[in-house]
Amino acid sequence: MRYSQYKTINELSESLNEALVYVADTKNYALLEDCLMAMTAISDVLLNESGKEADKAKCILADMYKILEILDNPEDDIPKLGNLSGDLANECKTNLKYKLRILFVAELGSKWDSMKSVYEAFLERDDCDIDVVLEPIFRATQLPNGETKAEIIYDDWLTPLGINHIPYKQYDMATIQPDITFISQPYESVTVPMFWPENIAKYSKLVYLPYYAAMALNETERDSFFNMPIQGCAWRIICQSEKMKECYEKYASRQGENVLVTGLPKWDYPMSLNEENTPCPEEWKEKLAGKKVFLLNTHFNTQLLPLESETFGVINYFLRHKDIALIWRPHPMTETVNKLYHEDQYEILKEIENAVLSSPNIVIDTSTSYAPAFVWSDALITVCSSLISQYLMIDKPIAYKWFNLNIPDTGELFAYDRIPCTGKNELLEEWVNDVIAGNDRYRDDRIYLQEKYYYLAGGNVGFRVMNTILSEFSNEHGVK
Repeated sequence: MRYSQYKTINELSESLNEALVYVADTKNYALLEDCLMAMTAISDVLLNESGKEADKAKCILADMYKILEILDNPEDDIPKLGNLSGDLANECKTNLKYKLRILFVAELGSKWDSMKSVYEAFLERDDCDIDVVLEPIFRATQLPNGETKAEIIYDDWLTPLGINHIPYKQYDMATIQPDITFISQPYESVTVPMFWPENIAKYSKLVYLPYYAAMALNETERDSFFNMPIQGCAWRIICQSEKMKECYEKYASRQGENVLVTGLPKWDYPMSLNEENTPCPEEWKEKLAGKKVFLLNTHFNTQLLPLESETFGVINYFLRHKDIALIWRPHPMTETVNKLYHEDQYEILKEIENAVLSSPNIVIDTSTSYAPAFVWSDALITVCSSLISQYLMIDKPIAYKWFNLNIPDTGELFAYDRIPCTGKNELLEEWVNDVIAGNDRYRDDRIYLQEKYYYLAGGNVGFRVMNTILSEFSNEHGVK
């Protein structure tokens, strides 16, 4: 039975006990009709139980039948009513079991890692029923001429993963009212209203699983992040560290009262990857074979300039050095954002893509999962990105391409000065040569970053989140 049914039965059985004790003590039968209605409501739920729970339901129904026999001829055994109804209430509380209805709201496939291990942890429980709903993501912009361009992203990437899901139009939140709902998309402007945090929170306990690890929060970002509606609507927010919780306590509307420090589930996924469970894509093999492989991660708002520019000096460098290989993984919104916002840059983007596709040593990775890129690369070159936190989990060299060489203002959340910067081409070449030679000069710095900022990682954050959320639910409702 659902938790809501379990709660109703226990409330009714407690009220029934109080009423029957009163009847037994006073021999006032005015409450008998209410008692019969309560037992009818309880039996309606119990008669729908199946399996082992059906056997328990039969025992409770038998106890109710004993009460009904006395009520049919109350003068004979009325003193027994109090004991029988007390036993009934206790049996309902201790012997009946409930199932929680858990909902995961998925959107872009590239963000599934933020809830994947939590979803898998809940799947192993027999006291939870799991639903996954796939929602669309909207991207729209107002052009200078007043015209609006929009794109809807709604790709079924769940079925190939073997995950059954419900199309969003077929899911009625108000009717189903899941006990707990997990989301990772906090921005209302890109989702349908039914999945806005305040609307989910009307019908369910909302849990926010961040899809990125906060590494730098300047004043503007801080004001925006901590004032999102989800900060106030979420029943619980999953948090990466105690330092991040301090930020919630200082800046968020609820001062961190709904924040749980568990680490981020998205750290589990990279730690589970290896060459056996993540084969190299066939179309990559020829270009990567026998070479040291580097992974390049770029953001969608990177200014796209010709190949000889400093900005795309990394790609140009690999086009000139064909003895090493590059996996270029652009942000999944790169194509969309530049097509909608920057038509001139979009043409340059296509020029860069064409140069890469015709090269013998560079591949473009636009797949949903970063898994193959992580497993089959030897090192990462990246812009300021939360991908750094995930790549740290697989203990491979990392450098970031910060074009103006200024270290970001990170506060207490991350120390970028522990990551080598390759903002100039000569620095890039020096670092690449170190990687080729197996000279991992910055490994101690990576270990420092893991131990200081990601100390809760370990491959089991999903189970920690599940256990913590269920404990919070139990404590709040006074149930086991």
